Amino acid sequence: MLDIERVQERRGTIITFLKMERYPSENEKLKMERQSSRPMELLMSQFPVHDPLPIWIYVVLFLMLSLLFFLGYSTLTAFPKPMLKVDELRYPLRFVSERAYDHVEYLANEIGYRVAGTENNEIKTVKYIVDQVRQIQGNASEDIQMTIDVEANDGMFLRQSKMYEVINLYRGAQNIVVKMSSKKVPESQEKNYILLNAHFDTVPMSPGAGDDGTMVGVMLELMRIMAKQEPTNHPLIFLFNGLEESGLQASHAFITNNKYVDKINVLVNLEVVGTGGKDLMFQTTREHSWLMNIYHHNVPHSFANTVAEEIYQNGLIPSDTDFTNFRKFAPQIAAYDFAHAYNCYAYHTKNDGMWTVNKGSLQHTGDNILALLKGLDSAPEVDDMRTKTDDDEIDKVVFFDFLGLFLIFYSQLTSTIINSILFVVLTLIVSWCVYQFKNSQGMKFSGGILEFIIAIAIQLAGLVLGTGVTMLLAFILDVCGRSMSWYANQWLILGLYFCPFFFCNCLIPYLYIRWREKSDVADSYYVQLAIHAHCTILSIGLAVLTGLKIRSSYILAVSTIFYFGTTLLNVLFDFVNKGNKWLYLHCLGQILPSIFYFYLGSIMYTSLIPINARAYNGAGTNPEYMVAGMTCGVALLGTGFYAPILNMFRHRKYLLGMFLGIFLITIILIMTPLGFPYREREAEARFTIWHTKREFYRPDGNIRKADSGYYVFTYDRHGSGPVMDEVPRMKDAVDIDDECNTEMLCGMPFYNIHYSGNAYYNKWVAAEEPLIPASPNRPYLKLVSGSSITRFKKEYTFAVAGTDHMSIQISPMQGARLVGWSFTKEMGKPSKTWNDRDVYFINYVHGLAENNMKEFQFKITVETDDDFILTHSFEIALAAHFVHQKETLTTQYKEFIASFPKWTNVQHWTSLYQSYQY
Repeated sequence: MLDIERVQERRGTIITFLKMERYPSENEKLKMERQSSRPMELLMSQFPVHDPLPIWIYVVLFLMLSLLFFLGYSTLTAFPKPMLKVDELRYPLRFVSERAYDHVEYLANEIGYRVAGTENNEIKTVKYIVDQVRQIQGNASEDIQMTIDVEANDGMFLRQSKMYEVINLYRGAQNIVVKMSSKKVPESQEKNYILLNAHFDTVPMSPGAGDDGTMVGVMLELMRIMAKQEPTNHPLIFLFNGLEESGLQASHAFITNNKYVDKINVLVNLEVVGTGGKDLMFQTTREHSWLMNIYHHNVPHSFANTVAEEIYQNGLIPSDTDFTNFRKFAPQIAAYDFAHAYNCYAYHTKNDGMWTVNKGSLQHTGDNILALLKGLDSAPEVDDMRTKTDDDEIDKVVFFDFLGLFLIFYSQLTSTIINSILFVVLTLIVSWCVYQFKNSQGMKFSGGILEFIIAIAIQLAGLVLGTGVTMLLAFILDVCGRSMSWYANQWLILGLYFCPFFFCNCLIPYLYIRWREKSDVADSYYVQLAIHAHCTILSIGLAVLTGLKIRSSYILAVSTIFYFGTTLLNVLFDFVNKGNKWLYLHCLGQILPSIFYFYLGSIMYTSLIPINARAYNGAGTNPEYMVAGMTCGVALLGTGFYAPILNMFRHRKYLLGMFLGIFLITIILIMTPLGFPYREREAEARFTIWHTKREFYRPDGNIRKADSGYYVFTYDRHGSGPVMDEVPRMKDAVDIDDECNTEMLCGMPFYNIHYSGNAYYNKWVAAEEPLIPASPNRPYLKLVSGSSITRFKKEYTFAVAGTDHMSIQISPMQGARLVGWSFTKEMGKPSKTWNDRDVYFINYVHGLAENNMKEFQFKITVETDDDFILTHSFEIALAAHFVHQKETLTTQYKEFIASFPKWTNVQHWTSLYQSYQY
């Protein structure tokens, strides 16, 4: 049966448009033609009504988008073919990833964890690297000269980040410095060095195959290759630093003590935050935009992105690299910062072993850095960079690669010009399309504008509804205790957030079209208006981000540029009025942008999702918001120009129902074991547990409180919840809220200040005393002297000695202030405010074992108000960590750690906490 859907009156002529749930038969077509009149034919030629598209085309389109996503994701592991040792005869000057792999394997398997202060780090690793360098030196070209220096330095500096400021105090920080240069040039005439840097130490209990053993192996192989060639124009410095994980101390020691520093012009820093991926070039020094030009013209496998730089520099990733120290203490040096960021689940865990290392990944990095070194060596900017003023090099750059195939980069000024021009031409072509739409529909000018404004409002309403619903889902899932269901199974994000967003984004336009069934505007024309409206929203966003000088605004430019191209062709060839030709051209034009957006989304998912299980403040933050927000962005950009097309298909309500159905199925799945966040080895829950002895002293020296127990530090949103029923002794765990409200930093021995972020979400399990070494090997903090400077100001001298990882915390009472100390010339900002009191955190680390129990003295000056009446003006505490001393572990403690499930990663050691009031 025919269903009469529209009756519309225009220019005195009543026209009946017939729309059927099926195609008309031949007899029905003949009948319709006989009923048509000449005026009707003329009018229909002006206002063509397209039959709804068959549903199978949409299925094909959906499958195509899915394919584009997996294509974008797969490029993250598209590596060059690894070079093997047997290939050296044919390619003697190529980077051989198998050799680099062998170095990494020795460091991770034969030596193992390499924590500062251990024999593994300070002796075995240093010996191995030096032996390898000497072997390379023995086989070097006759024109190459190499020098090897093993340095050990003491020092201190103020380390500043987006969240905290701490004093880094260190002793015996080791660096292995190798200089490679030409024998024909005396050292006195050498200048403009190029520096490569990687650290060889690891976090506690991690073999460090990825972080940063991978880059140490790469540097050793690069050194071997460079030593076999003709000398470079610029001397090369290979810096293997032995103290990075505890606070970037060794790089500071190098900058402040090494004799070559003043001659270094360029740094290439090599890091790892996730093993097995490509080397992401994620930041450069902004004063040296020419660095990107050299990278662009020389690196064969581009992998770089402004988005990563802006995310990192805004403190959204809880990591830091030696690049920061060079940026602060040697700002004259132009610098690159590279990092692997693929399997971030294994980062800083026991799982960072050889199973995560990919020879293709090593080849990718080796080829890139080798080509970059050669490019830098021949670049004139390396020689004349010091003669440029700040005004010459203040422009930041926009850079991004396309699927790792090629790099696009330009200055921020160029970006502003491009984005501004694009905004203008987009406005013009959208305006022209709206004008043509008005004419084709026989509307007045105001009517056409009104229809377009409504289209924009509908698109915005869909966007707001989609975002709002996904954020509401994020809230509900968290409240119901089902957060992070995607942590081990990222594919669940498709049904959990992508489908609801897409459903809501399409629902409002669908309901609007159904509501306006009797409208003069045919569905196909409304779809075009919706696409123009989507472009308008993106172009306004582009203008706003450009005005805010956000370089990542280029993201919005990508799809709109392609939109402009296809729309211009549709206008020039009048495809709009020639069936569905405009639609096919439009869809084809958005294929490359969609691949690009899915590629960027894949990078963000693989690097940012694992952060949710290692964030120092993760317990107090709902991670669902971040994942939902990322998914909304990826869906909007990757499918935004496709979404309106849904309204051109038959049975569109069933298509909408498909996305709703996928969402409902996903909700069911996350209630099953598939929704459990953790998985052994691949995506483990992280815990740090310190078997702690605590001692709190009054001003008179008597103990006011003492106890022992296991301090259970958790990282993610679930806290200790998942193990409460799995670990028998966790049933005795208690919250520490009361102590957090009364004691400085909860009275707990935080390994560094970052651990205070989750303080209120951690647990305490009363336990036996740990096996703390007795005197003279027992760490101590003691008052040496105290003298009054004025009536309200007093200077104190303290002495501290102990193991290789300690911290000192100082907190003046209310009404008192810390106004001076001997660590730096000027007082820095407090590391943290705790219970309305300032807290200053001093991180104290030793490298060489000879510094253990070596006394260090420091001074502080405290000033009080005139009406100060308390018995003590400040608290000071020592936290000593026996990170690698297995003899301090009790049998009960080992059993407690062993009782944790296999899907957990537990860092553990013994600690001593002593708090004093003065």
